[in-house]
Amino acid sequence: MDFKKDIWIVEERSNPSTEYYILPALKISGLEDRVKLLNFPPKELPKIQITIIFVRYLSKNWINFIEKNRKSIKKIIYFMDDDLFDLSSWRGLPLRYVKKIYLKAYRWKGWLIKNGADFFVSTDFLAEKYQYLNPSIIPPYPIFNNWSLENREKYIKVFYHGTASHTQEINWLYDIVKAILSENEKIIFEFVGDKEVYDKFKNLKGAIVVHPMKWKLYKKFLLKETRHIGLVPVLAKKFNLARNYTKFFEIVACGAVGVYSQESCYRKIISNENDGILVSNVKEIWIKSILKLAEESSYRLKLYFNSLEKLRTLREFAEKIYKENLIRRLE
Repeated sequence: MDFKKDIWIVEERSNPSTEYYILPALKISGLEDRVKLLNFPPKELPKIQITIIFVRYLSKNWINFIEKNRKSIKKIIYFMDDDLFDLSSWRGLPLRYVKKIYLKAYRWKGWLIKNGADFFVSTDFLAEKYQYLNPSIIPPYPIFNNWSLENREKYIKVFYHGTASHTQEINWLYDIVKAILSENEKIIFEFVGDKEVYDKFKNLKGAIVVHPMKWKLYKKFLLKETRHIGLVPVLAKKFNLARNYTKFFEIVACGAVGVYSQESCYRKIISNENDGILVSNVKEIWIKSILKLAEESSYRLKLYFNSLEKLRTLREFAEKIYKENLIRRLE
């Protein structure tokens, strides 16, 4: 045990929530040297006061550890970047994901409040919805630095990398993919998904489905090659109201320009036809927008280079918020 580390970040495993929000916030606030990442409770406790930051999920083992060592815990902080405290917002999510949220987040809400936890959230929506918890907003930080522009015109790769919570969006895209592939043979679609996603797209020539992977491997996969167009459909369901704009970072990281649902968090950061495309959730409009980006390389590159400038703006915004808010809440 490193006895100089008095800020513990507790995560189930390496994940984007920690890396987009918590780690950069602590680093920019000058607290990086005091941070220790943990998955499981340690066997011994340092003889200093500890601040514990839970990223999304808790476990019974950690609850027992804190209750046993409560006098040594200076502060408990809980961070969420999805709406994990409202059962009604989970409608339409896969059952296995709902079960995980319930067992590892929702069930501990009362315990967190009872034990005087501070709350960090990722969006204005979550801050307003849970204002009775007096949460601080932690914006996401652009963590990728390797922008790729190689092999631009051999083919056009369009991608959507969803997770288990994006099943409806993947299904919604099917007709769009089918129509575009029949229109332009130079386009390739790439999805991340399980066997169900593979079975859905396997008969479409030009559609590739990659098996889901853990976060560390996904980051390497993302930067391995250039892509051209990233898709971010956000359907009108309650769980999506708490989404944030981290997909923008991933799209730019692999050299692509994004097409985003207009009625979503991306409306907050995207200047339409300047650093991305905002469209309503009408399939015909998505088809036209994707084909235009695919077929007009100068237009696509203009939007891409503008998106790099938008990244700089978002980086400066996040740094300002971290410096203003984080140290105050950790004191």
